[in-house]
Amino acid sequence: MGKIYPKKRSRKKKSLKAMIFGGLFFCSLAGLAYFLVWSPYFWVSRIEFEPDKPPRYYRQDDVKKIVQEVLDDKIWHFIPRKSVFLFPAEGIRSGILVRYPEIKSVKAGKKFPNAVRLAIEERTGVGIWCQLERPTAEALAAEEAKISTSSPDTSGILPKTEGKKIGQCFTLDQEGVIYRESALIEGDFVLNIFSGKAAAPPRIGDEVASWETMDFILKLKDGLPGVKPAGGLSLSAANFEIVSAGDLRVKTSVGFEIYFNPGYSIGTQLGALQMVLDNEIKENYVSLEYIDLRIEGRVYYQ
Repeated sequence: MGKIYPKKRSRKKKSLKAMIFGGLFFCSLAGLAYFLVWSPYFWVSRIEFEPDKPPRYYRQDDVKKIVQEVLDDKIWHFIPRKSVFLFPAEGIRSGILVRYPEIKSVKAGKKFPNAVRLAIEERTGVGIWCQLERPTAEALAAEEAKISTSSPDTSGILPKTEGKKIGQCFTLDQEGVIYRESALIEGDFVLNIFSGKAAAPPRIGDEVASWETMDFILKLKDGLPGVKPAGGLSLSAANFEIVSAGDLRVKTSVGFEIYFNPGYSIGTQLGALQMVLDNEIKENYVSLEYIDLRIEGRVYYQ
């Protein structure tokens, strides 16, 4: 019986073919990657904005410069980020938000073959927030002397908080974020909110009130005029003071204060307020100092 020898030459040919095809595939892949990354055809050359309307707080040319600075950066010092396949969406987003606290959100997307599309949403102010500060005894005495001689009456706008004065003021959005410095503005159509002094000075971009508290305040501002003391006058809020998460104080247009708790139903509290005005306080509301609704199921007044 004859011997059978392995076909070594055939195996060598298959191995050589696999190496050749593998090399060709790698070269093709490398060439494609080089073309997609280094080809000027895919480099970002256009920046589009959505919606295409005049912005309030920024200039589109300035935003384009921020985007271009991010795109001019390189990965490992030699791979360009300006290819539409590698553009850093998060870097663009954070760069714009840091520069413009007035902008609420940025979405950066690519548009083939060589464009970046930006969807920018600006913040909308709903009121003015001011920090309340407690001055030293010496400063308080000097301020009282000044008020008694020359200062105008601010009782209609300042919160009823003994020994406190108003510090910095900022424009506030509905999420409780401050984003522009502002003066305190008096008026029936202006929402003024005050808070006590925090551990650190307020900075633009800080959240000074929670979303839940802001939602409560906005609903309360709309709902309070529906409460009517004896005589048919509607109540309205002159200002709000956030004392704590469960203590929101409202100075009314009539003069007395109302203490609310944002932790439970606003409808329940307004109903209790109307009930105590109708059944107990009646015409005596003109001499009221406060009505306290902070404890659910109970009402105190003085």
